[in-house]
Amino acid sequence: MGENSNTLEHGLSDQLLQKFQQEVKDASELLTFAIAQGRTIEDDIVFEIKKAEDFLLKDELPPAIDRTKFENSYRDLSQALKLITITSLRDTSDEYGRKVFLLARKTFSEGKIWSRKLWLITICFAVVAFLGDYLQTIVNHPFFTVDYETGRSVFGFGLVTWQVFAGGLKAIVPFTYGGLGSCAYLLRICHKRVHERIFDRNRMPEYYSRILLGVISGGAIMLFIDPTEQSAVKISAAALAFLTGYNTDFLFTTIERAAGALFPKGTAAEGQPEVAMPVTTTPLSLKKLLERYEKASPEEKKVIEGLINKFKERM
Repeated sequence: MGENSNTLEHGLSDQLLQKFQQEVKDASELLTFAIAQGRTIEDDIVFEIKKAEDFLLKDELPPAIDRTKFENSYRDLSQALKLITITSLRDTSDEYGRKVFLLARKTFSEGKIWSRKLWLITICFAVVAFLGDYLQTIVNHPFFTVDYETGRSVFGFGLVTWQVFAGGLKAIVPFTYGGLGSCAYLLRICHKRVHERIFDRNRMPEYYSRILLGVISGGAIMLFIDPTEQSAVKISAAALAFLTGYNTDFLFTTIERAAGALFPKGTAAEGQPEVAMPVTTTPLSLKKLLERYEKASPEEKKVIEGLINKFKERM
């Protein structure tokens, strides 16, 4: 029993020593970066970290009071560097990078690899958007088809098949431009974060979600506009989808304004919180829309105009 207890204590001691040594290495690397960048670091922080480096040579765990002082200094150093952490520092350094299939000649940092991935995703969105806009025109060009009687094209597929494919691509163009807009936004902030050494691989799921949200927003914004409506400001559906993908908050703002216009909050007494009107199952009539149109703001009027137009189409 005593031997097992000693073995367990020895194992825990080794774990604490390894953890402490790793923290010292991380803090030392952060301190070296901060000094090289000319950051203002208090002398006490530098002293405690340098003092902890001596224990790396001794390969022994320092007393608890020394570890506490080091931990406090490490914390203060991290606060002084703000968004720059040891993870972001290594994710933006080729020294800690890896090789990938398309860039196998040397190692690249995670930040640069993600930047290249964004290039590929952006190019794919751009190609699909181009084909969606112009494939139907290309298919109908005399050079594309060899025999109008049989409808065979130069690639061996029937002309009808190509036209159906072109129509399908055209239908997803708004979603594609939304994804293209989100990629444009991510490319801008990605290069900035790599340059500022604040890119963190732990935030990559957030970037993928941003792309997916841009794709969805680019298609969903089409529900709130009428492409046939003539307005003073000329903007194409593709441009609106791109802008929505670039700034996904625009879609949610539009939804909130539409909800506010259709279901306004009830008027509460002074000093009392406003209570939202209950949503009923009564169908929304054209008369009610016209009444709310008179009281709506200029932004809300645009949304209500689209709904009024849809009512007129059904009449």
